[in-house]
Amino acid sequence: MNYFVYKYSPQSIHAQALANTVIVAPRNRQTAYEQYFGKQIPTMLFLDEINFQTVLAALRERTDVTSVNTLSEPDVMWVGLIEDIILKRPSKYLENTLSKDKYYMRAVLAGIVPQPEFLPLTDVMRALSFVQTHQKVILKPRRDDSASGVQILDITTQSLTAIQAQLTTLLASNQDGYMLETFNPYPHMCTVDGYAVDGQITRFIVHEYVTPILASLQAQQALVTRTAHFYSSNDSIMLTKIFTLTQTIISTLNSCDQVMPFHLELFYDDSGNLAFCELGKRFGGGGILELIVAETGLDIAQEYWLRQNGDVVLEDGPVRLQPTQIVAWYKKFAQTGYLTTVPTSNLPTLSWVSAFYPMAQVATQTQASQSITDLLFKLRFTAADEATFSRHLAQIDEYAQQYRWS
Repeated sequence: MNYFVYKYSPQSIHAQALANTVIVAPRNRQTAYEQYFGKQIPTMLFLDEINFQTVLAALRERTDVTSVNTLSEPDVMWVGLIEDIILKRPSKYLENTLSKDKYYMRAVLAGIVPQPEFLPLTDVMRALSFVQTHQKVILKPRRDDSASGVQILDITTQSLTAIQAQLTTLLASNQDGYMLETFNPYPHMCTVDGYAVDGQITRFIVHEYVTPILASLQAQQALVTRTAHFYSSNDSIMLTKIFTLTQTIISTLNSCDQVMPFHLELFYDDSGNLAFCELGKRFGGGGILELIVAETGLDIAQEYWLRQNGDVVLEDGPVRLQPTQIVAWYKKFAQTGYLTTVPTSNLPTLSWVSAFYPMAQVATQTQASQSITDLLFKLRFTAADEATFSRHLAQIDEYAQQYRWS
C-alpha cells in the first residue's frame, strides 16, 4: 500500500482516489477532503499533526506499507527517511542522518528506549506551550555537538515575553535547526564507547562525568570524565543494563554499517534507572580513547581502522572491557577576564599525572567557556582505587583554584 503524506488542500495537487493509496492528512482538513472527493473518498489516515514523528509512529503500526510519498516540497526529505525506516532499507544516508540530527534520532527511538520528552522548534506558540508545561527545558541545536549552543529556558528566571522573542529569532534564522527537550530526568550521566560489527557490540566500555556536562559548563566548574565507578564497585547489574540499552539503540539506528563506532551519553539515578541522552556515530572525543588505552591496554581505534581496512583482528578479546585502574580527565573551564596568576606548584609533574595541557597563558584575556572544548587546562590522572581518586581530585581542585583574574 502506498501512503501519501500531504498537509495541504487536496485540490492543490489534483488528488486522485486510488485503490492502493492511503492519504495521510491533518485532521483539521478532514472536511476539505470529504468535500473534494464526495462519495469517492479514498482510504484516509487523519492525524492531529503531520510531521516526522507523528507519521513515523502511525506507519510503524501498519503492516501493509510498500511506499511513502509526498508532493510537499518542504516535507520531501523526512518522508523519504520514513520510507527507508519502515521498509528497513539499508541506507548510509539514513543511518548518518539519524546519528547526527537529534530530533530524528529521538523520534526513531520514541517508545523503544526511555528518554526525555522533546519537540522540534517549528512553531513558536507550540514551543512556548511546551516551555510553560515543563517550566524548565533545554533548547539545543539539532545537529551540533560538544554541548555547543545548548541553552536553558526557565520560566522561573525568564519572562515568557523574553523566551518568545528568543524562540522567534531562532526560528526566523533557521527553520529546522533547533529542538526543545525536557530537563534530564536523572542526576548522573555516563558515556558508553566502543564499536559494533554487523550491528552487534564488539567492544564496550563505560565512563562517567563526576558532574553532568551542562551543569559543569553552566557553573564554570571542572568537567571530570572518569572510569565508571560501576567497575570498582563490581556493579555487574548496572553494566548489563547499560549494555542491553546500548545494543537496543544500535540495533534501531544502524542499518548498513559493517563496522560502526559509537559514543552514547545516558542519564542514570542511584536506583539504576536509565534514560537515553544522545548518540554519535564516532568514538568519544575529549581524550576518551586515551582513557581506554590507559585503563585496559587496548587501542579500540586501531582495531576499528584495521577492521575498516578489511584486515583481520587476530585477538578478539572480551566484548565488555575491564579496566585495571581508574583513569580520568580533569578539564577546567575558563572565565571572562584578564588572567593575572597561574599555579606554580609541581602537581603536573607528580607520578599519578600522566598528561597536562595548559590552554591559557598568564597576562592574557580569556573568555568564559561556551562549549566543552573551551578550556583553561586539561589534565589526565590515574588512581588505584576510589579513595585515592578522591584524594587526587581534591588536590587538582586546589590547584585549579590558584588561577586568578582581574
